[in-house]
Amino acid sequence: MKTVVEGMLPARYLTQLGVYLQTCAHIENVCWGIYRMADPSAKELERSKPRSLINVKLSTNELIKKFRGCAKHCSLCTSVRILLAHQRLRDGVENRNAAAHGAWYYDAEDNCLRVEHYFVKFGDPKNKWWHIVEPVSNETIALALDEADLLLAELISIRELLKTNMEKARFSYQGNVKFVADRHGIFGERLRNGR
Repeated sequence: MKTVVEGMLPARYLTQLGVYLQTCAHIENVCWGIYRMADPSAKELERSKPRSLINVKLSTNELIKKFRGCAKHCSLCTSVRILLAHQRLRDGVENRNAAAHGAWYYDAEDNCLRVEHYFVKFGDPKNKWWHIVEPVSNETIALALDEADLLLAELISIRELLKTNMEKARFSYQGNVKFVADRHGIFGERLRNGR
């Protein structure tokens, strides 16, 4: 059975749209994970106000702001990578919103793909609504897919770096505790034996 939307869009575009949307979903998920790992306030919210933490996840703009804030809790190298990724996130918000919320259709008369969407520009303090109905070229779609894929790969790399650094810090901490405990154990043993 063919759906109404399958009649409006060729299968290739539906597949590309699905891949792009899933890539964006993973981008947001990885940013959420980085925020929860790197920002101590996220850990505090998780304990004291879990609903507030979930609200960050539910707002793309808020998540992007919180992601940027992670830079101040990381090493210089990681901070630079987060700030660069943050700018790419901001630059991609309108594409993501058009992909997720736009009405896509193939215009047979003009032989092109079009999207219609109403949106607020990212960071616009006046929340002015914009209406677009415009053609979208194959090149634009390919570039958006490539950029999203590269951004996802970079974010995963940052997340893995943070995990590795957290493991090293945890291992170092555990190693120091074990060393101190061993020293006290040996020292206590010596005291008990009268040495």
